[in-house]
Amino acid sequence: MLATREAIFAALDALVYGATTSVLPILTHSRVAQDFANVSPENQPALFMNTTGKQIYNQTKGVQPLIDPLPAIFLLYVNNASDPLGILPATMLGNAADAIQNALAPEPASEFQTLGGLVSHAWIESIEVVEGLPQMQTQSIAIITINMEVA
Repeated sequence: MLATREAIFAALDALVYGATTSVLPILTHSRVAQDFANVSPENQPALFMNTTGKQIYNQTKGVQPLIDPLPAIFLLYVNNASDPLGILPATMLGNAADAIQNALAPEPASEFQTLGGLVSHAWIESIEVVEGLPQMQTQSIAIITINMEVA
């Protein structure tokens, strides 16, 4: 029996949240994405997961269902407007990205990260860091796309 989407996304969220909090104190966390403009600097660093996207089941009677990769996009917001430590947002985002990459490393017994057997393979598709734009001032964002293959 295939794992449910809820179980898969909950496991991925727990893994990414745990990795991120090991290097960055997350003040706001949700599986419902918010625009950075709606998250005050006092509530950042913030981590959100967005699961919208292509999730197509290809089912034929009597055949194992095929599932296109399940995408999850994590949004990590850092605002250094009131940071007394003066840590660069790029440093905070880089440390968090490294921790997430390490958490998604292949499990020792296989060549893949399987989220404890819930998926065949989970991997980071891309990490995009947006910072220093005039309209964003002290705001920095990392957009981390993770794909999961379910079979």
